[in-house]
Amino acid sequence: MGLDMSLFSTQKNNVISLKNSNKVSDFLDWEIVNEVGYWRKANHIHNWFVFNVQNNEDRCEIYIVSKEKLKELKSICEIVINDNNLASELLPTIDGFLFGSIDYNEYYFYQIEKTIEIIDNILNNVDFDKNYVVYYSSW
Repeated sequence: MGLDMSLFSTQKNNVISLKNSNKVSDFLDWEIVNEVGYWRKANHIHNWFVFNVQNNEDRCEIYIVSKEKLKELKSICEIVINDNNLASELLPTIDGFLFGSIDYNEYYFYQIEKTIEIIDNILNNVDFDKNYVVYYSSW
């Protein structure tokens, strides 16, 4: 058990979203949902999604993530990789039940590098005109 986080892509017509919200109320068909990113116990990345995508609601629900938000997260990750002293300010860790370490250590920075790779892959391979990218976490 622990904090597991994923990004999925799916066709826009496969998603029903709540009005005026990024929250997804339902997938019509899980068979056409593709996982495009996965983290385990990267609580600092999860914390960013909670505050920037999930309207400060830390719930195990599904949220649409715009291309612009992914670019924003990538930019923040690149800044932190270039200046590790900004880590606690720009991508703070968050304590939680089974959320993993809150230290700014090798694993923390590895997860940031992994996030950049995940986002690059999404930006290069997902057609945002036809697909949504959604975030889901569980613990």
